[in-house]
Amino acid sequence: MARTLPGDLTTSQVANTGTPYVKLVFHSFDRGTTRSYATDDSPNRILQVQQAEGRFGSHTLAEGRPQVISSIIRLDNADASLSSTDFKGYRVYIEWGFNTSSGNITSRSGPEFVISQEILSDEGIDYVELYTINLWEMANQLFVNIGNTFPLSYTNGGVNETKVSHILLELLGGGALDDCTVDDGTVFTDYTTEAEDTTGVVTLFPTTPATNDAAYFGQLLKFDRITLDVTQILSSGTITLTWEYWNGASWASLTALTPSTGAVANTHVAFTSTGIQIEAFDVPSDWAAVAVDGGTSMFFIRARVSATSTPSQAIQATRIFAGLNFAFALDTSDAGQGDDFKPTYVSQVGSRLGPVIGDILGFTLLGIHVREDGFHASFIDAGQASPDLIYDLDDGPHTFFIHTESQSVTIPNRILVVSGNLDDGAAAFFSDITNSLCNDSESQLEIGIIPTIIEDPSITSEAEGNTQASRILNQLKRDKVQGRVEVPLDCGAEIWDEVRVQDDRTGNSTDARVSQIIRVYQSGQYVMQIITGGAIWGVGPLPLRAAVAAPVSLGPDIVTEPERPLRPDPNIVPTPEVRRVPPPFVFPSPGRLRVPDRDPRTRPPRDVPGI
Repeated sequence: MARTLPGDLTTSQVANTGTPYVKLVFHSFDRGTTRSYATDDSPNRILQVQQAEGRFGSHTLAEGRPQVISSIIRLDNADASLSSTDFKGYRVYIEWGFNTSSGNITSRSGPEFVISQEILSDEGIDYVELYTINLWEMANQLFVNIGNTFPLSYTNGGVNETKVSHILLELLGGGALDDCTVDDGTVFTDYTTEAEDTTGVVTLFPTTPATNDAAYFGQLLKFDRITLDVTQILSSGTITLTWEYWNGASWASLTALTPSTGAVANTHVAFTSTGIQIEAFDVPSDWAAVAVDGGTSMFFIRARVSATSTPSQAIQATRIFAGLNFAFALDTSDAGQGDDFKPTYVSQVGSRLGPVIGDILGFTLLGIHVREDGFHASFIDAGQASPDLIYDLDDGPHTFFIHTESQSVTIPNRILVVSGNLDDGAAAFFSDITNSLCNDSESQLEIGIIPTIIEDPSITSEAEGNTQASRILNQLKRDKVQGRVEVPLDCGAEIWDEVRVQDDRTGNSTDARVSQIIRVYQSGQYVMQIITGGAIWGVGPLPLRAAVAAPVSLGPDIVTEPERPLRPDPNIVPTPEVRRVPPPFVFPSPGRLRVPDRDPRTRPPRDVPGI
């Protein structure tokens, strides 16, 4: 689902006449230093920003960089004032927007992290170049079993049985709390063990909450995100919560995560709805460690009841994790999305976090997009009734400049899911291949029946086998349309959005799922490319001189009809070179272990004939 934008921002970007506005907000690792740069600063230091994001990473191919780069930022250093400024390790939010009738308004996706910087000095060229990785790429640097030699293991029906949503929470939600303590009218209860356990119940507030009841969440190191699975809320009445931190002398008000420029203010978790939620906040500059109920001194925040109105029923949660930048939320609750499925899954020792997440999602119809407060999962329906975004040359709301479309036959088109190897004589459950859930009739009519067999020890009945077969087919069908569309900047576009391109030149109307977004700002102009259908394109960085030297054109010649809104001149804003490459991760067949020897995105991209 596309990000919701303020009305004035939507109006400006649809009009295609608004003045582009970009803002960069940098925070040091300890959050003690903040630096910001905007395109309306005097002088404006932002020469060029190129950002790429995808379903499991970014795929900007920068030579000499061991990591896959997410963004390249070029800042003017003509006065040498940035020559000694160290950006390495800083978190940066890249805000994309316009100057509107209500002032500058922006939208942003997840945080990025500066891993390298260069200073370029040449005749007429002096700027600092920053290379970043995004939250996905950060996750791809991590191992799921760090600190031990045991694989990640879950077994349906076993002692380590865990549903998908809690596995994702565990992997993306940061880490277990060092302390979770509840104060119920001066009676303190330690829930630290229950907050981590898959079956633990944490009673955050009692059956009849009273003023100054509080739930404390602590870590030995500073954090700025909490992930909670809220399982029970008030049945009647209300409470008002105040989120606070210890400043060394008293409990002070905690500020919710500062939003992008001009956006609606973020709010704290209020415990008025159930589900997996994120509490995101700004790290206070004067945050100090404190001991709660005589325990270990650490960094605490608390949710304190500051007012009540006849509340009834305890507020409870489970699986409460905390971290810096990392957090996880489940935004949808469709009955068929698979978040409650309990898989049998074993990783390989040394597995990286990103591929394992891809494996776990393979049991479901969930997709993950990164937002400013962390990872968000939602139901990705192959049969979505209406698109999230529409690009239409004539009728809008957004135009486009160039569109490439590729449609494929779904292969395989019949799925048989079995719970075990039928040759070993053990009892097995398997899907019914005559059931419509296991077959794609459209593809079968086009090319005949092409079956495959998937072994998934998680399933315990024919019905579960049919469900898993249906999910696998849906994963294939939702990405059967692939392509690329170049458009004006759309600040609300997100990974996994369903986009419709109404192409009056060809007479075709195409719906496809977003798999990659590439945004470029330069010289007061924007250009954006959307890659669809699971395709991944290697993005080449723009020429070093393009930001300040003679205009350069990198993209294909674009023929734009004069009566339509014009795209930014390609001689002013170079279009990044893109080449089709193998996808970084492929949804695996549930039950099959797939851990590559190395991240496939580190392999040299290759051109695909006919693309």
